[in-house]
Amino acid sequence: VPELAGRSGASEATIVRFAQRVGYDGWSGLKGALLDAVRDRVVPKGAAEALVRVPEGDALSEAARQEIANIQQTVDALDRDAVGRIADDLFAAEHVYTFGLGISSHLASLGSYLFTQVGLRAMTLPTGYTSPLEALVPLTDRDAVVVLSFPPYSKPTVAVAREARRRGAVVVAISDRRTAAPARGATHVLTVKTKNLMYTNSVAAITVLLGALTTTITLRHSEEVAASVARISGILDSDTEVIS
Repeated sequence: VPELAGRSGASEATIVRFAQRVGYDGWSGLKGALLDAVRDRVVPKGAAEALVRVPEGDALSEAARQEIANIQQTVDALDRDAVGRIADDLFAAEHVYTFGLGISSHLASLGSYLFTQVGLRAMTLPTGYTSPLEALVPLTDRDAVVVLSFPPYSKPTVAVAREARRRGAVVVAISDRRTAAPARGATHVLTVKTKNLMYTNSVAAITVLLGALTTTITLRHSEEVAASVARISGILDSDTEVIS
């Protein structure tokens, strides 16, 4: 604490109070959490270790245990009222745009697919432009943008979130922490546990979260969603008849 006080210009008491304010018993608790966060994101230098960090034994069971832990920790930490507010904002938006890069691009596509299934005008922002900001040209303050980004955070995703905020749209950031660059200043932030036995981010808890958002929209706006589901069922029935 004295060292940090000297380097930051704050008093020792302020540092301790800050740690307590953000949910820790004191500086030692915050320091331990920071060290754990760094360890989780440091890839070992050894080539074999960098590829995978699976304990000996049944890899399937170990991977499943990790995914279950991610889901449970995510569910336990989520504010149910906040999820409801996000569901209402997405339902009220004229258009819902989703965006992410890397594995997050696939999750963004899943998000827009799920949102469309419950009647939202949803689409995934394309990545074929020179800058993803070009795809935001039609954006208005009556729209919503859902960005997904996990370590290492992508600069284009941060740029999309900032531009959407500047334009007055609702911004929902889904990331591993509230302090992540894409989440700063967002209208809503949903944090997800993405710890993986490998060096990549796990996606199980993220897909559960997207499903939970869709389900919440359905429960809170059941009549409108039912009409959309009926239309989709009609389309699928028609396609099935043609194929058969």
